[in-house]
Amino acid sequence: MPKQMFYNISEEKRKTFIEAAIAEFTYKQFNEVSILSISKKAEISRGTFYNYFDNIGELFDFIFESIKKQRAQNAKQLLKKSNNNIFKFMSELFLLDFDEFKQQGRYSLFRNYIYYIRSNHKSIKQEIILPLINEISSFEDIDTTFDFTSYKYDKSEFLNTLEILIIIVIDIYISSDKENLKKEEVINKINFAVDLIEEGCKKR
Repeated sequence: MPKQMFYNISEEKRKTFIEAAIAEFTYKQFNEVSILSISKKAEISRGTFYNYFDNIGELFDFIFESIKKQRAQNAKQLLKKSNNNIFKFMSELFLLDFDEFKQQGRYSLFRNYIYYIRSNHKSIKQEIILPLINEISSFEDIDTTFDFTSYKYDKSEFLNTLEILIIIVIDIYISSDKENLKKEEVINKINFAVDLIEEGCKKR
């Protein structure tokens, strides 16, 4: 988490620092980003960085906490369209993510987050799926109940299935960027993956 000094500086300086860090994590592989490179990008000293955060991992976690919160708010709108069908909801969310990353050029940022999760022996389920489900479950003005039992899975098994689906879709995101695929092609690939997993769940 940020140190108090980070909150003592002006909002403009915080924004400049975070934007510089995001730019580094977006256009470089995670292991190429350093405290020195972020400090140079933000035009601050290395010592000033340590006044804000203890290490790169804490900064990266902070960046993604804000991204995940915004994503949960976007997901709230998609819930209303999905009629509580988890697969329809996930499909719509994946497309929203694609538009976000394509527009902002953040494929590498997302890929770095997956790398960061794995290199720290964390799971996609714990770091991405559960926080999202917990966040949207806190919304009081809409129904946020997904019916896991209709697929004859308990909740834990179903979350494992969603983790597999997310890994597949992440690969689609990355490959679409490398292959310069059109949005229609990406949509078809995502829908195929979602349909395939859903059919497998139904046939269990």
